Amino acid sequence: VDHDLERFFVGVPLDALKEHQRKFMRMAFTEVPADVDVEKYMFTKHYRFFAMGLNETHFDKVAGHFVGTLQSLEVPQALIDEAVSNIAP
Repeated sequence: VDHDLERFFVGVPLDALKEHQRKFMRMAFTEVPADVDVEKYMFTKHYRFFAMGLNETHFDKVAGHFVGTLQSLEVPQALIDEAVSNIAP
């Protein structure tokens, strides 16, 4: 459990979180359309968390967990780098 992030997930149904993660993975592992502003998209999808104090440090921690998970699954580093570049603002 990441105590810096857990407050953002309190009360979130596991099924909803899993669906959100699937959508996130699709975005990370496909080319983001040129007309999608990733930073604006992330803000729009997470606006209620910004009201709770979400900031860049939290996004960095989530990205770290994302990379760590991919590494533990032995995803090639080149694919990890590509995925991160797709989702980084």
